[in-house]
Amino acid sequence: MNKRLIAFISILSLFLSSPLIPANAAAKAGAKCNKAGITSVASGKTFTCVKSGKKLIWDKGKQSSIDSNVGSSDDKLLYAGIKNAMPAKGWLTSFPLATRDEKSRSYSIYIPSTYTPEISSPLLIALHGISGWDLQLMYNTEFNNLAEANGFIVAYPNGNAELVDNKVIRSWNGGSCCAISQRNNSDDLSYINNLIDDVSSRYSINSKRVYLTGHSNGSMLAQKLACQLSNKITAVAVVAGRLLLDTCSPESPVSILQIYGTADTLNPENGGTTNYTLGTYTYQFSSRPVMNSVQMLAVANGCSANFSENKNVSNKDLTISTWPDCKNGVVVSAIKITGASHAWMGHPPQSADSIKILGEPYMKLDASKAIWSFLANKVKN
Repeated sequence: MNKRLIAFISILSLFLSSPLIPANAAAKAGAKCNKAGITSVASGKTFTCVKSGKKLIWDKGKQSSIDSNVGSSDDKLLYAGIKNAMPAKGWLTSFPLATRDEKSRSYSIYIPSTYTPEISSPLLIALHGISGWDLQLMYNTEFNNLAEANGFIVAYPNGNAELVDNKVIRSWNGGSCCAISQRNNSDDLSYINNLIDDVSSRYSINSKRVYLTGHSNGSMLAQKLACQLSNKITAVAVVAGRLLLDTCSPESPVSILQIYGTADTLNPENGGTTNYTLGTYTYQFSSRPVMNSVQMLAVANGCSANFSENKNVSNKDLTISTWPDCKNGVVVSAIKITGASHAWMGHPPQSADSIKILGEPYMKLDASKAIWSFLANKVKN
C-alpha cells in the first residue's frame, strides 16, 4: 500500500472541500459539482454532474421519475413528525481528524442556514459503505436537504483508506468486515468518539440527540457502536447492513431502526457467506440473518424477545416489525422491503457502476426521510 499516495489524495480532497461552500450549489443547473456522473434531485428534476470545458457543473436536469411524496398514503407512519426536504442553503466544510490508523483522515460537515450557537442542534453522523466516501454518501442520501428543513447538523466521516488497483478504497471495522479496517482491527470506535468531541467543540451540539446512520459497511459500524459507544449515541438507523458482533452489552439503551431489502445480494436477508469483489481483492464474511441481528439488538436494549408485524400500509412491499417493552422508552424496529436491492432507497443511482454493484434503488420508500423521522424524536434519558 502506498501510504504517501493515500495521504496526498486525502489531503487534496480535504483542501478541495475545506472552504465554507454554499451547499445549495449541488442541485442547480450550471452550478459547480464535485464528481462527474453523480446525480441530485431538486425541484422535481434529476440533475447530473457533467464536464463542461474544464469545469464540472450540473446539467439542465430531467423531470424526475421520483414521486416527491413517495408512499404518500403511508406518510403518517413512515415520515411522521418531520418537515419535507428543502434546498440546502447552509454551509459545507471539512476538518482533519487524525487517528492512529491514518494520519490524514477527515470529515465533511453540513451546517443548516438556521443554525445559531445559542440553540444546541441535533447531530447526525452518516457512515458511507465500503469504497464510498464522505461526499459520495452526502450526494446519495441528500441528508443536507432534510437537515436544512429540520435544523440538524450532518457529519460525514471518511473510513480507513487503502489502494486497490490504484484506486483509494475506504472502509470501516464493522467486526468481521471489511477490508483493511477489519484486517488491521482499526479503532473506528475512538475515531467516531473523537469526531463527536471535535464537532461539539466547534458547534453547539445537543449531547442527548447524537445519532448514527450508515449504509452497508457503514451500517455495520453504526450498529457496532450502538453496543460499544452507547454513552454518546442516542439512536441508530441504518440501511443494508447488520450487526457482526457475537455479543452486545450497551451501557445505556439505544433505539434501532434497520431497513433492508429481500433482493439484496450483498446483505442477504437469510445471512450466510457474502463475497464482495473490488478489483483483484475479494472480501468474504459470514453473517446471521438480518432479523436475528435486529433481535439481538432488541434483547440487548431490554426489549421483549417477541416482535409484532405491521402490514397495515398501502405499500404492500413493506413489513414493519417492532419489539415492545424496551428500556427507557427506546424503540427497536425493522422495515423489510420486498424486492429492494443493496442501494439506498428512494434516491437515484449515482452512476452505471453503482447499479452494477448495488442494484437498482427501490424508489417507493425514501430511506433518508424514514431514518430522520425515526431518529428525530429520540432523546437520551
